[in-house]
Amino acid sequence: MRRTLAFRLLVAFLSPTLILLAAFGLIAYRVTGARLESALGQRLMGIAGAAATQIRPQSIQFLSPGDDQTRTAGRLRQKLDALKQSTALRRLFILDLNLKSRGDTQSSTKIGDRYYEVEADRSELQSVFKGNAASTVLFRADDGHFFKRGYA
Repeated sequence: MRRTLAFRLLVAFLSPTLILLAAFGLIAYRVTGARLESALGQRLMGIAGAAATQIRPQSIQFLSPGDDQTRTAGRLRQKLDALKQSTALRRLFILDLNLKSRGDTQSSTKIGDRYYEVEADRSELQSVFKGNAASTVLFRADDGHFFKRGYA
């Protein structure tokens, strides 16, 4: 009889404690995840803004398809590669209002190629083309890694 009473008391006191502990853990997990995602977005927007200040618009406005081997395109690629290396990003690219490449650290992307993968970022890009910085939501790429884009 005593064991049964002791067991019941133990369950009565531990059950709410364990439920509250699990609830607080879940809340902390979600809040921390949201803050980390927000911090990542701020970092990416800062890097994009810094990259935008280091690349002169005059150096990219006259680039057109087929200019990939010119000195201007080469210098632009070198600047983007240096920024990519110093910031430990996967990829940096410059696009125009038509979502076409003006420069990219991915060698398979040529000047004038369309960025179909950023079509989902239309609302962020509209904000960027008005002069604001923006970042996308966290998403899972085809290779299974999580990614986020920052624009400026």
